[in-house]
Amino acid sequence: FPSVGSIPLSNFTLNSTSSGYDPVTHSSVITLRDTGDIALEDAWYKHSMGDFSLRVGQMKTHYLWEYDQSSSNTMAVDRSIVSRNFRQGRSQGIELGYEAGDFRLFGSYTDGFDSRNTDAFKANNTYAVAGRAEWDACDWFTLGAGVGSNDDGVGSYTTWTVDGHIHHGGFTFDGYYVWKNENDVDAWGSMLQAGYFVTDSIQPFARYEFGSAGEGLTDLSVATFGVNYHVNDNVKWATDFGYAFNAVDGWNTGQTGWNTNAEEGEYLLRTMIQVTF
Repeated sequence: FPSVGSIPLSNFTLNSTSSGYDPVTHSSVITLRDTGDIALEDAWYKHSMGDFSLRVGQMKTHYLWEYDQSSSNTMAVDRSIVSRNFRQGRSQGIELGYEAGDFRLFGSYTDGFDSRNTDAFKANNTYAVAGRAEWDACDWFTLGAGVGSNDDGVGSYTTWTVDGHIHHGGFTFDGYYVWKNENDVDAWGSMLQAGYFVTDSIQPFARYEFGSAGEGLTDLSVATFGVNYHVNDNVKWATDFGYAFNAVDGWNTGQTGWNTNAEEGEYLLRTMIQVTF
């Protein structure tokens, strides 16, 4: 057991989303973190015009599939390390959307990936553009792809991703690949996960994530196994166990519970009770 981290108190999130009248939706999300800080997550306004929509404010723009999903809908206790390193985060800007039948298309211009609660009109002119397309090939199979470019005033990078999803009966499969070139350094990651409801309330699952953070760094290779128990529509108890086949070196692990470590063989046990209302 190469390293042991502290056991954090999970975040408490207050989410308010409502429609003032039919074409208008607005949302605000405030999170109390385990550090005691209060952070504004979302504050956006959306106006729908037939198949088209316009959203402005601070938000998660559509790009990387895993980060697009609400933290309350993750299959494991937390999102993957890959998502943590390639996500678009929250930013301030504008997003156009088009949704018709089985097809969805989004495009955005913001003040930069992962730039929430910062000055949207910075002197160094940071910006990001991103786009995402999704297609429901049939009732149980969906394909998605995204592309983005980010400039933080110091460096810049381009990135793209593809993903596929199967939801059939009690079976769920999600997988994606993401690539990034930052300052002429290539990095990539992939995540595969599957779960099956053996009863109406019990869902065992497995996840594997792998990738490269750049030349000279150890490739990521982490497997996670767990089970979700849905007590009811509002309460879920999730427990998982993860094992790192390689050292988790050169990766931003954030609040996932993993420690950046120079040795292989790290393992992690997590459990969470989630209450939504």
